[in-house]
Amino acid sequence: MSNAMFEEFVYDGNGQPLTAVFQNYKLATAAAIPNIEVYHDAGEPCPFTPLGTRGLGEGIPAPVPGAMTNAVCDALKPFGIEINELPLRPNKIWRLIQEARQAAS
Repeated sequence: MSNAMFEEFVYDGNGQPLTAVFQNYKLATAAAIPNIEVYHDAGEPCPFTPLGTRGLGEGIPAPVPGAMTNAVCDALKPFGIEINELPLRPNKIWRLIQEARQAAS
């Protein structure tokens, strides 16, 4: 979620990174992320391990930015807005809505 909403590499006109340290590189904090309910389904025992156990670890974060962007695009479909660039910052989305409203009038 942090990658989709906050994280962004920014460079100056000479190609020098402006977000090289965490002081300038925004990451989501616990206050910025909604509560998430985690549910584990034991399912069927694994037939390939002696105890029937399955691996459980950190999930792959790659699908989250795409899923979040698709959800935002679906919500903005009435405005004809298509987002193809991250992060999904509120001010950016607000600007896109305002531009779409002006174009429609």
